[in-house]
Amino acid sequence: MHDVKFNMKKYDLVNETLPTASGGGVAEFLDHFKDESEILEALDQLNYFLNGGVYNVDYESISIDLYTAVIDMEANVVGIYDNSGSGIYDSFQNIPVLDFKDILEEWLKFLKKNYY
Repeated sequence: MHDVKFNMKKYDLVNETLPTASGGGVAEFLDHFKDESEILEALDQLNYFLNGGVYNVDYESISIDLYTAVIDMEANVVGIYDNSGSGIYDSFQNIPVLDFKDILEEWLKFLKKNYY
């Protein structure tokens, strides 16, 4: 889905094997999004909108480390933004809301199987 792949990568510098994603902006977002409770909260946010929830400023974005995913239900997309301080805040990947939800669910399954 959207060419996002999950795998476990060995980092020799820290002597750890950690989950990672590859395949565009959403993968970069996922690389920083590993906390189970935060993922479940994000899925709740997405379900709120997908089930007809009205605009709620508390539910419009999911921010982690260097990235923010902004939910735009009018356009039916989630925009992934880079907050690294480069001064460029344009979305570098837009993905349909339902696809983003599906990817998050698959990421959570992968983490549960390989990381937690």
